[in-house]
Amino acid sequence: MQCLVNGNRIAVTATIQSGDVFNMGSNRVLNGDPLTPAAFQRPLFIGRNTIRGPRTSEINVRYTRLIPLTDRMNLEFIAESTNVFNRTNVVGLNTTATVDPAGNIIAPPSLNATAALDQRLL
Repeated sequence: MQCLVNGNRIAVTATIQSGDVFNMGSNRVLNGDPLTPAAFQRPLFIGRNTIRGPRTSEINVRYTRLIPLTDRMNLEFIAESTNVFNRTNVVGLNTTATVDPAGNIIAPPSLNATAALDQRLL
């Protein structure tokens, strides 16, 4: 019985972060510089880092079992899982607003998800 109980290890990690901040971009070149993409040019009266994305959180688990073979050698079994609860962790948003030629916002950004962290991995 003691052979089954000894040699087991379980590690649990939790990662919780507030949402990333994003700049609102425009769909036009507003400053006359064609070398800077329109998505990096902010509409009128919009500051930097004005959009906050959703928070991210995930729980990761690792199980390890040491199986002794000899006095100096062990066999190790490892099982890992990332994002155990399979939560969608959004890390990218569509922050492009539709603007007129002067830079006034005509339509706000959709804020649809464009990127996410890995789903559950075993």
